[in-house]
Amino acid sequence: MVEGYYASAFWGVRKEPVEQCTQQTVGFLSCLVQCDPCLAHWFKTGRSRKEALKYEVKLDTATIHALLLAGRSRKDIGRSIIEELGFLIGLWNGAYSDEESAGLTIRCGNYTPRTGINYCELRLPYGEEVRSHLLQVPVLTAVMECMVSAWKPDWAAVMSRDYEKMGPFPAAHAPRMGWLVYLSSRRGTVPSLPTSVQVVPLREGSLIILTEERFTASNPVHVQRARQVEAILNQAGLLGPLI
Repeated sequence: MVEGYYASAFWGVRKEPVEQCTQQTVGFLSCLVQCDPCLAHWFKTGRSRKEALKYEVKLDTATIHALLLAGRSRKDIGRSIIEELGFLIGLWNGAYSDEESAGLTIRCGNYTPRTGINYCELRLPYGEEVRSHLLQVPVLTAVMECMVSAWKPDWAAVMSRDYEKMGPFPAAHAPRMGWLVYLSSRRGTVPSLPTSVQVVPLREGSLIILTEERFTASNPVHVQRARQVEAILNQAGLLGPLI
């Protein structure tokens, strides 16, 4: 099985109007264009690849504004809008093969007291040809910068799905260890970590990079390093629930 990767950012209750969410989404998508060619174009999802390719998303205010409004949740009875759930959009990168496909889901402006979870998840391609240039620390750091700049999240990470399945599983939406992990300074100061681990300033927080080479769950050195760093961050109280 091919090891899958994704990048995601999470932030808690944040009541934001559609105009602000529009600016953030346009900024984020425009930033991704600079990261890698496979992240440069986005399409609305459809029932088939052929259908979806008819609906390329322009990175302008009017287009994104309309998409966000169309993505509001509605009640089953009466179809009235559930304002507190904010806005939800799902996009696809228009790749001509499954191996090159990337997907993007954004939930923003959610302020419901029950969940209050906002997130941005970028599902990365699994084809080795595209991953050879995409799964590089400088490129993934740039993706993290785009997420942090646009959304100002509580935390963000580039995750290996295989490593994530190994557990232990943290509280819902609480930070978890990944190949790269961003922690907002609102959580506190990142303590001293092993010299093999990089910690670099990133906007209003710190980016932890476990390894310059591709992180894999099948590499015991990578797993041991992740466990070690996770234990240190837990002891420092940085991996609790969303703020």
